[in-house]
Amino acid sequence: MVARVRKNTTVVEEPLEEIVPLEPKVELLEEEKPKLTVYPKQEEPVVEDTPKSEVIRWKKIGNGSFIHNNRYIKPGQIFTATVEEIPTAFRDLIIPLEKLPEDKLLSAKKSSNYTLVEIEGTNTWNIVDSQGKIFNEKPMARLEAEKLLNVI
Repeated sequence: MVARVRKNTTVVEEPLEEIVPLEPKVELLEEEKPKLTVYPKQEEPVVEDTPKSEVIRWKKIGNGSFIHNNRYIKPGQIFTATVEEIPTAFRDLIIPLEKLPEDKLLSAKKSSNYTLVEIEGTNTWNIVDSQGKIFNEKPMARLEAEKLLNVI
């Protein structure tokens, strides 16, 4: 091949650099070849599906507005949210329009050393341990006693 180069309006043809062939590849012996190691396919870790809270409808009562997910909720407005998104401190201003899911604190634990004992005729309850010692200072309503029993 020849390249054309202009020099002062005259065209001079110069030969290109010679193409030098590459050295031939030397094949490696079986012992020298890199060995590929095939590992067994690893199992992916099992991710437990966390139960997602169901979305229920809520209504804002009372004065003033409430900010939820960067939105202003006005008095009387109905919106949807999960139970975890609404703080318990605002439950007097925001009421659920549908039934709330069952509270985990209300279901009694079976492995507790404490039991509920009703005080006869008063409709109040005490929390008593296995030795008969009363845990609470004053008798309380059944719902309060169950919540406290579940925390213990």
